Parts: sequence; C-alpha cells; structure tokens
Amino acid sequence: MRACRVAVDVRCLAGGEIRGFSRYTREVVSALARRGGLDVFGVTDSRDDPGVAIPVFRYAGGREIIREQVKLPHLLGKLRADVLLCPSNRGLPAISPCPSVATVHDVVEWDRSLVPPRPVKSALRFAYSNVTTLAAATRIITVSRHSADGIRRRLGIGSNRVRVVYEAAQDRFGEQCTEPTIDQVRRRYGIPPGSVLYVGGFDRKKDVATLVRAFARIEPSLAGALILAGKMSSETEALARLARSGGIGDRVRFPGFIEERDLPAFYRSGTCFVFPAVAEGFGLPVIEAMASGTPVVVAKAGSLPEVVGEGGQMFPAGDDAAAAKVIRELLGSPRSREEWATAGCRRAREFSWDRTAEQTEAVLLEAQAAGARSWTAAAGRAARGAHRWIR
Repeated sequence: MRACRVAVDVRCLAGGEIRGFSRYTREVVSALARRGGLDVFGVTDSRDDPGVAIPVFRYAGGREIIREQVKLPHLLGKLRADVLLCPSNRGLPAISPCPSVATVHDVVEWDRSLVPPRPVKSALRFAYSNVTTLAAATRIITVSRHSADGIRRRLGIGSNRVRVVYEAAQDRFGEQCTEPTIDQVRRRYGIPPGSVLYVGGFDRKKDVATLVRAFARIEPSLAGALILAGKMSSETEALARLARSGGIGDRVRFPGFIEERDLPAFYRSGTCFVFPAVAEGFGLPVIEAMASGTPVVVAKAGSLPEVVGEGGQMFPAGDDAAAAKVIRELLGSPRSREEWATAGCRRAREFSWDRTAEQTEAVLLEAQAAGARSWTAAAGRAARGAHRWIR
C-alpha cells in the first residue's frame, strides 16, 4: 500500500522573508516530512527557492486565476496527489482531482473594523479566492478554538468541517543561549539592558499603540527601552510620532526585521515580552518568547488567553494603564520575572510541532477518506456562503 501523497501549496514561501503564514507553512512541512508515513511534496507557481527539504514541483502560465484554477489542478492530477494542503487561508482550486484541506488561521480579514477597505483589484481577488477555497475545502484546519468559533460564527461553516490544530515554538527556542550570543544580538539591534520587547506586525489588530502609551507611563529608571521589532512601514512612522508626542521618542526603538537565526537570543535580550494584539489566531511570537524563558504580558483578547493559559500575565485589551501596571511589576521584581519565566516555559512545552504534524496528518487522511468534493456540492456551498465570505 503506497503512502498518502500530500501536495502542500508553498507559494507563501516565495520572497525571502519568513513570517506569519510562511513560518507556519515551513514548520508544518518539515514536521510532516519527519513523520515518514506520508509522501510530502510542494507545489508552487514561483521560481523562488521555498527553502524546504521536500521535492517541489512548479506550474506556470497565464494570469494568477489561470495558474490557480487550471494549471494547479492539472499538476495535481499529473503528480497523482491524494490530498492538497493549502496552509495560508486561501488558494484552493474550485475543481480539483483530489480532496483539499485549507488552514484558515483566523477571521480578522473579514473584520471591517480591523482591516481597511481594499483596492478594487485586491477586493475582487479576496472575494473570488474565499468563495472557491471555502466551498471546495473538504476540511478546514484552524489554529485555536477561538478561531474555530469565529469561522463558525462569521463565515457560517459547520463544525463538521473545522478541526483545531495548535501551532508551537521550535525546539531551538527552549535551548540554552550563551550570554556572548545574547550580547551580540543586543549590540546588533541596539537593545539596552532592561528593555521591553515586541516583535510582529504593526497593523491595526496588533494595537502596538497601546503598548507605546503604556511604556510612556513607566519611569525611565525602570526600563531601558521599548523595542518594536518588525518590518518597517507607514504604521511604524505613526508609532514613532506617537512616541515623540508622549515624550518617549528617544526610548522607543525600531530595529526592523529580526533575522530568523537571531530570534532566540532576541527574546532573551529583554526583561519581558509584550503582545498587545486585540485579535489573533494563535500568537506564535508569544509561545516563542515563553519557550525562551522570557516573561510575557498579553492583551486579554482573541486566542491569546487560550494559548498563554497560566503561563503569562494579561491586561484588558486597549487598556494602557493596566498594561503599564503589569509591565512595571515585572521590571521592578526579579522574583516575579523568575516566576513568570518558569510558568511560561512550562506552558510552552505543552505545544510541539511534532504534535501539530500528527494532528494535521489525521485531518489530511480524514479528507482523503471523505473524497473530493463534487462540483455541484461545492457550488451549493458557494451560493449559500458567498454573502459572508466576500466581505
């Protein structure tokens, strides 16, 4: 009996920067390949090297919709794929020679209060791809119970198709990191001792402005600097203006994108890690900081209470005064930092990519057993769900 042939859409790994969906995809691919019971390969329309240790097959030709809806299913048939996994919210062909599984990380993209209006071309792509993906998917994986509830409530997708599979931190975040390595990273990114750390995006759902306002309430004698790491954008310029208006412009630093190899030492370079997001599917930086032994503080919102559990402290989302109080306590109490660092490590060990792969494999095999969805069934789902899915 031959192994189940799993095609993984690795298009999100094009372009070089590894963040968000890209990091999830890379880890899932690696962990699935390690299990050995599956025949895993990648499919992409990009010429870029996706940087994964599996065979990768390419398809090309014509506009994106032609590549996705014609070229991709043709390649899947040619490669005799048993199931297709699309790990980045959308991208499934409407008609496929094999069953498909989509990972929908959260429903933030459908929340108009958090996502600004899209340009016409982008809105059309968003609408068409949502309809095809959500109608065609045999099963949907999501990364927290909170996200699963959102998918059922906002998108109207029944629980019979949705499965929760958590993410995790790589083992390297829990390994020993030498002081010289940490000092080197501090110098590289300009991180003084006693700093408060953040790493991630700067879009509206991350609510980094609340963290800046909270830091402005903390005495300079307690904190070295607020380090806001991530890709520079117009949002970082707005945060810099906010810091200057609050009189802390010289205490807030933007080191830019943190290299993958530097992340474990980066998390250890600060006194605490704060994640103020008001909406989050899982919160991978949080679990990485916890695994690294850095005390974490998060907003009580989205999936964060579910993921952090008893491993970190929380404050009401958007409440900078409450956030400042918790951060101030950590900065001023070595004992408190030690207690929360231990609690975070303990909680982080409850998640692992090997467990993620095991549960993902179970969903893939479940989808394979269910068989490819017929075009008439998918069309019926699309007709019923389109008004929810194209927002």
